[in-house]
Amino acid sequence: MNINLFVLWMQSFEKSIVDFDKDGTEELVLSYAYGDSYIILRYYEGKVHAKDYSYFQQLYDDGSFDWITYDYNFGFGLEEGYSKILFLNETWEIEDICRRDTKCYIGEDQVTSKEYNEYLKSIPRTPVEFTPFDDELLTADERK
Repeated sequence: MNINLFVLWMQSFEKSIVDFDKDGTEELVLSYAYGDSYIILRYYEGKVHAKDYSYFQQLYDDGSFDWITYDYNFGFGLEEGYSKILFLNETWEIEDICRRDTKCYIGEDQVTSKEYNEYLKSIPRTPVEFTPFDDELLTADERK
């Protein structure tokens, strides 16, 4: 790939470094597609593991996130929720905390829409802050 095209492509990404699980090892998060898709890179036992998530609406600094699934034919969300990434050694799982489709749930318990909204408001959450990439990733020779 031409280095100028690479730089242009990388400038469409934003980055953040966050220790989601507070284990002392930070994860690198790349945001793309206007902030609703993410690549998370995690170092574990000498290897870098990566996952691509394309349904997040907002990512928080504890690894939790808001999400929504769309019906593009009708232009509205079919289901939404709040979940959390759980790091299990080199594998990852998603834990659903609450979700809403035609009914509302906190865990497996069905709740009212009001209870669902109040629950979400009660959770302390800090959005991950991203900064743009620039040519800082390139060595001096590559910038020529």
